[in-house]
Amino acid sequence: MGVPFEVVAKQLPAAARDIFEDRTVRSVGIGADEKEGGFCLFVVRNSAGDRSFSAPAIQADSLDIPVVVRNTPHEVERQSFGENGASVSRATAIGLSTVPPRYAGLQIQNFDNDVRLGLVLGPPHFATLGCFVRLGDDTFALLSTNHVVAGANHGVRGTDRILQQGGFSFVSAQHVATLTDFVSLQPSPQNASVRAGTVIFNRIDASVARRQGGVAFQQGYAPSRNLVTPHAVRRARINDTVFKVGRTTGLTTGTIKSVTNMVGPLPYTDGPTWFDQSIMIESDEANSAPFCGPGDSGAAIVTTAGEIVGILYSSNGTQAYACPIADVFQAFGCVLA
Repeated sequence: MGVPFEVVAKQLPAAARDIFEDRTVRSVGIGADEKEGGFCLFVVRNSAGDRSFSAPAIQADSLDIPVVVRNTPHEVERQSFGENGASVSRATAIGLSTVPPRYAGLQIQNFDNDVRLGLVLGPPHFATLGCFVRLGDDTFALLSTNHVVAGANHGVRGTDRILQQGGFSFVSAQHVATLTDFVSLQPSPQNASVRAGTVIFNRIDASVARRQGGVAFQQGYAPSRNLVTPHAVRRARINDTVFKVGRTTGLTTGTIKSVTNMVGPLPYTDGPTWFDQSIMIESDEANSAPFCGPGDSGAAIVTTAGEIVGILYSSNGTQAYACPIADVFQAFGCVLA
């Protein structure tokens, strides 16, 4: 019969304290036990990471629940363009479109934050427009990540101009929204330990930007993609088939392999940043093509039935991580537009 979900969920916090003692571990969540049925702990390790602090190999028989380990030789990084070497040429033509109306999956930029960072000294920071929401005051806004659209906590609410598509100079016709709100990301101390209780967990990496008056938008994706229009939100489920549309890799499909993941540490602007309750997706693409790439951060994770389950924020090239959409909507008091 396998181990019930509730049993694994109950043991996850204590098990994670031990598992994260292996400093190459990057996430621990709940996945499906494909051998015995039921559920298991799903662990992702950076197999090329620093082994000097590694604990002994994780053994399934050290717990009374099964453990599945994925070894991937890359770090988990936020999926924004501008910090980790993505090329503008990798952006899809649809992702760079500025032809009204605006759709999800397009390239966006916090222009004013890039100016504060010294735009002329480096590439702009781009992310993906995830979806459109209706705020509590009945105005419309676009939803994406904090770490680009809100400048990783350094954005100025009510002031920063969000451009679509954006670039090295301000173009008034591309000013589609103004930063409205974000949930501050809390970094952890260097070498923070899950076992010692010094890790500070974040639930979401997200921001909203109120639409500029007169900017035409349409929920969903460019008609040429022939995709279902997102019409609802719900919690992710293990083995859900999902897709995302990002400014860099466009349309990709994947499967949710684990939920309620603890993830970290990620190299964010203000220090190592950890998350909990995250969704983990692995690509279904042929030839092991990745589910996402730099610049796709902020893309909505959508089921084939048109339900948004998360917002993409990071990946190691094999596994991608998203924050749960229900928590995002609760934080901003918004609903799907």
